[in-house]
Amino acid sequence: MFCKNCGTEVGDGNNLCKNCRTPSPDKKKSKRSFLHLIFGGRISRLRYFLYLIIFSLLMSLLLALPLSYIRVSYGNEIYIKSFSIIIYIALLFSIPIAVKRLHDIGWPGFLSLIFYVIGLIPGAYFISIIFGLILLFKKGEAGKNKYGFP
Repeated sequence: MFCKNCGTEVGDGNNLCKNCRTPSPDKKKSKRSFLHLIFGGRISRLRYFLYLIIFSLLMSLLLALPLSYIRVSYGNEIYIKSFSIIIYIALLFSIPIAVKRLHDIGWPGFLSLIFYVIGLIPGAYFISIIFGLILLFKKGEAGKNKYGFP
């Protein structure tokens, strides 16, 4: 294992780098959760892009197939309730991902709430799109920042 700060080789049993005295990341903390519902940490542009692709595919499958059946079989009232539940679940998974991407850039995570609120304003969705493109293409900070290691 190598020090993320200076690049010096750090032994597996050591907690500090011999050269710069930077603490090595704990292996237990570096394991990624499957659902990524934790707001701390950082994700790279590539991982963010992959989440967008997978998330878009899953949402299109969830929205297109089952909801079209619900609308035909049970009417608009059940359809609207089902659609709302799926959107809330989508927000539950997408907000932590946006927060982690903001952390990688070095920006505070609360900006993701502004991103989602502006997207709800009619005619202002283009600002939300620009913000999403910034998250997708802006390079993250190299090395450790105040939100952790990349």
